[in-house]
Amino acid sequence: MASRDALTVLRDCIVKNVLIRVDKTTETVHLGDASFPKTTRTQMRQKGSGKPYDLGALAFFWLSKDLGAGVYMKQCLMDRWMSIGNADKSEVKAYLSGQKDISVLIDDQMIIEQPGEQPAQPSAKRQRTGTGPPVLKPSVMDEDNHQYTRKNYKSKERLLTDRTSFMTGAVSVSDHKTDDKSHKFEAKDFSNCTDLLDTATKALKKFKTDAARQNQIRARVEANKTKRRTKVREKIPIIIVPAALTSLITLKNCKQFFSPQETFVEHTKIKIERKSTTSEAPVKLTKAQFKRPSIRETGKKAKFDVIDDVSILGPQDWPRVCACVVHGAKWQLTQKGWPRDMNTPAKIFARIKGFHFHFDDQKPHHNVDKWQVSKLAISKKKRHLDSKCLTRVWQELDTFLKGKKEFDELLY
Repeated sequence: MASRDALTVLRDCIVKNVLIRVDKTTETVHLGDASFPKTTRTQMRQKGSGKPYDLGALAFFWLSKDLGAGVYMKQCLMDRWMSIGNADKSEVKAYLSGQKDISVLIDDQMIIEQPGEQPAQPSAKRQRTGTGPPVLKPSVMDEDNHQYTRKNYKSKERLLTDRTSFMTGAVSVSDHKTDDKSHKFEAKDFSNCTDLLDTATKALKKFKTDAARQNQIRARVEANKTKRRTKVREKIPIIIVPAALTSLITLKNCKQFFSPQETFVEHTKIKIERKSTTSEAPVKLTKAQFKRPSIRETGKKAKFDVIDDVSILGPQDWPRVCACVVHGAKWQLTQKGWPRDMNTPAKIFARIKGFHFHFDDQKPHHNVDKWQVSKLAISKKKRHLDSKCLTRVWQELDTFLKGKKEFDELLY
């Protein structure tokens, strides 16, 4: 019975409601009284690929037509059935149920072998020239004595070394081009080992000398760095603050504000201790000093000097001036003591960094808008915001100093 007949039998059984059974053990499809292997090909092909459906795939699809698409695909994978594509399901179902007598999936020109018919064996390759029967290659095994019929490679083997020659470093000098199997060994010449030892000793000595020289250079560089750090710390940066009572930052409260405490206290609330209890003259400060963490050496402190009178500075002190705090009055920048090359606000703030502090509920001084200074607001009551203000001060001062080559030694 042909495969076309198997498809017809399957369709007739479905139309006539004849029992259809699939045996998974023997992989056989039982259609009433007829039986076919499940791999029997049919003339029904897949859309697109053109691959023919086998009889088992069609039968299993019909028996599982009431299952969902996901359950059907899972069952096909578990039982190793060929699945019907989603694009072909409606066409296959309509043809098998008898709704259609002709299907676009059936290829009438497809030649299908009879059940039990074995596919034809490919003909053996013939020689390129000639029309006789194919010439088979000779077997590598002899059927009589089961020995290789090829050449015996043992005849070409030569002993290259033995235990004695290996231990003594001897070399085989036998002639490989002749059939002479006698082996002669000559001891190696170790006369050049002394020269090799001398060369290795000189190279090792040179390596040690170069390493010692590199260590000396490295130690010299480290010493120069340490010396440079010491030299930098000898030059203490100077900050100028106003001597006016209307200024928020003065000599009285600058230490509490700029030091690591970072707390603003109004200068009117700070009392200055008298050195002598007998004198009733008011105490006048000329200089203040504070410390803050160094940005060059972790764990160390950098010093800063603060003054409010520029007349006490000499020519050797002005290179150390890095910043100036202004309260807004112009007389602060025109008083006696400023160098000739810094006689205007524009020249002053082109050389050093300027800051102006004001309360957050007040406006900055109107003169400050004309000068190149940073305006910073201080809260009257919220002391936890003082650290935020100081962080901005040191960030801007560090950036300013790094941009000026003349302040390289003041980078604390």
